[in-house]
Amino acid sequence: MNEWVKTLLSSGAIAGLVGGIVSYGTASYKIDQERYSRQGESGYESLMEANALHRQSQTMSSLARETKSDALALEASVLERKAQQAYVVAQHKIAAFGDASVVDAMSRYYSEHSTAALPCDDMKKFKADLQIYKAIRNTLGVGTNVSDSALAAVIFQCNLK
Repeated sequence: MNEWVKTLLSSGAIAGLVGGIVSYGTASYKIDQERYSRQGESGYESLMEANALHRQSQTMSSLARETKSDALALEASVLERKAQQAYVVAQHKIAAFGDASVVDAMSRYYSEHSTAALPCDDMKKFKADLQIYKAIRNTLGVGTNVSDSALAAVIFQCNLK
């Protein structure tokens, strides 16, 4: 065996190399986890924004009725459209990146306060879509312990039963 191989094997070079690889892998994993966590947090922020816009829309709509103001009614409808857009973004981000407890809580909420109690239109398509979200969650390591029913309620606001 060559002298440099013996030196390499007997020295701390291999330990340093292995340590460097492990450190790189750990750092890379942590960076990925932080990025996914930020995506989940972004979904939570979108949900809060949607709720705030919806409340503003309701308040403005009430004021528009009281004052019979078409301008206020129009502004209220614009705010409500923005709220609905923010809800859709939040639902999809939370379904893909959010903590399972948040997905379950949203599922219960939508099941009680929206159309999520009604059956999904195209059961086969919705189940295929849900498998994509579950694969994303699995790949990201954010949890596969979210049921198809919970995801359907959050994403599509319908019931798979």
